[in-house]
Order: sequence, then structure tokens, then C-alpha cells
Amino acid sequence: MSDRWEPIVTFIVPGRPKPKGRPRFTKRGHAYTPQSTRDAEKQVVDLFELAAPLWEPTLEDVRLTLDVCFQHGRVADLDNVAKLISDALNGWAWVDDRQIRKLEVNGFENAGDRAGVVVSFAIYKGES
Repeated sequence: MSDRWEPIVTFIVPGRPKPKGRPRFTKRGHAYTPQSTRDAEKQVVDLFELAAPLWEPTLEDVRLTLDVCFQHGRVADLDNVAKLISDALNGWAWVDDRQIRKLEVNGFENAGDRAGVVVSFAIYKGES
């Protein structure tokens, strides 16, 4: 028997892969997300909505696969790139990123003009 994952959508976030930015703090100690991170997360959501316009967030377990392509050796931490994508898709692709049961992140250097992130996700359909 093997696990069965039903592919749902694959889309590309073009350009230099962006890592999740560290929270910033106001003078009064309140944490906030940097604008560049909010903009990058919005881009992910917008591209997801174009790829899967009728999709409702699933309650199923999720497999998330990311192919992160860097141009000319400009590499970011893969875990921070994955965190930005998974946080952005909360409430859009799935209800909560705790549903991600399988995560695969592949990094590729020197992608040139093909820099970006190929995002694929599937839902778990049990054993066959």
C-alpha cells in the first residue's frame, strides 16, 4: 500500500525568492510584519487565486513542494522561503499550516532568468 496524494495546483512565484522577514518592533514594543514580507505574501496569494480561482481552503492533510530557484548564486535560507509561502497560503489553500504533513523544499542555484519558486500542493486521499 502507498500513500495517495491528489495534486491540486502548481503555480510559479517569479523573481528572486523572498524569505520571511523577521518581525520588527515599534518603540512601544509591539511586533509587526515588515512591509516587504506582507507584499511578498500578497503576491503568493494573488498567484494562487489566479491558478485556483474556485478553491476553498481544505481541511485535509497537505503536501507542499517548493522548487526554489535562485539566480547567480544569490541564495536565501530555504526554510525562511518555505515559511513565507506556507504562512501566505493559510486561509487560502488550507485552513492552517499545521495541516502540512509533508514538506519538500528543493534549492537550485544559478537559475538565471528563471529565478522564482514553483509551488505545488496536494491533499491526502488515504492509502491505496
